[in-house]
Amino acid sequence: MTMWLIRHVETVANEQHHYLGWTDSPLTSRGQAAQTALLSRLAQEPLALVLSSDLQRARGLAVELAQRRGVPLVTDWRLREMHFGALEGLTYEEAVNSGGPAEQAWFDDMAEAPAPGGERAADVFRRVDDCLTGIVEPSGGAGVRRDVAVVSHGGPLRLWLAHAWLGDWRRHFEIEFERGTVVALPFCLRPELDNRDTGW
Repeated sequence: MTMWLIRHVETVANEQHHYLGWTDSPLTSRGQAAQTALLSRLAQEPLALVLSSDLQRARGLAVELAQRRGVPLVTDWRLREMHFGALEGLTYEEAVNSGGPAEQAWFDDMAEAPAPGGERAADVFRRVDDCLTGIVEPSGGAGVRRDVAVVSHGGPLRLWLAHAWLGDWRRHFEIEFERGTVVALPFCLRPELDNRDTGW
């Protein structure tokens, strides 16, 4: 059985290097083209379920994928990107230059310090892990219940893959996962995966 982890494609805010957490942004023309290509590449995979963040930049892809494959779609807020709080909508440079102690604490240790008015990486990992645990058989079962596509965001997916592949979600900066790409995970019981597959 396989879990297909899919990162949403490029948005206007991504292109302009803005922090984009729980707010949304339309796709760029590159993003639209990448989404069309991604849907074509998934056309033959034996999916039984599409699970998605409820944010539009992920849900739009998930809706189309579920419709094309004729499978159920479930949206779950726990697959959302990190909430960046007061940093939402700022460019990376603006956030770095904001200069407040709360902002600096987050840059120094985003694992345990929350973004001002937002989340810690620890919070994001726990909610995503709780969500994805729900599609895996309990201990003693036969593995994942079915092939499932999971459409989410860079932060949550990197955190979960760092936990699964490297044994520590805090090492998420070591995980490369570009927008509009897929990582296929054949596995039995979570969190021990059978192997580390090459992403698209």
